[in-house]
Amino acid sequence: MASRGAFNENQLLAVMPRSENPFNGIRGQTNSAYYGGLYDYGVYAPGLQKGLTTLGVKSQVLSGQSYADFRVSIIEQLKAGRPIVWWHTWQDSYQAPVRIKLSDGTLVTLVPYEHVSVIVGVNDSGVTYHDPYDATVRFVAWADFRRVSAYFGNMALVIL
Repeated sequence: MASRGAFNENQLLAVMPRSENPFNGIRGQTNSAYYGGLYDYGVYAPGLQKGLTTLGVKSQVLSGQSYADFRVSIIEQLKAGRPIVWWHTWQDSYQAPVRIKLSDGTLVTLVPYEHVSVIVGVNDSGVTYHDPYDATVRFVAWADFRRVSAYFGNMALVIL
């Protein structure tokens, strides 16, 4: 959705790195029959950026900012007309992030029901996004946007 048709999912999956660390590549299998778990998990913005770079797509990772700065960044990028891929939980559900130790000793935070959508608008009440899972347009109030964004360290990927 965010690529505006520059490539399809299969093309992206073919160039995506695989890793037990979602910051480095896709963790587990894609399109697993079981969803919401921590093994067949997905990828975080830096890992996705690697695949996009291979396809010649420029992007900017937003991560680790304060919530206030993250919110301003989202609004500014939307005003500039840039698609924003946003990490949250499926249907913005309440979840408990889990810290796990990888085989190399690195600690990473994983969140059950990790999900990614494309932010398409904001207003005084909250954020509107397109959900690729079921092709719906959803709205999340700012308070819930803050909560689910915090699970992932305020993570998004801006397509430049």
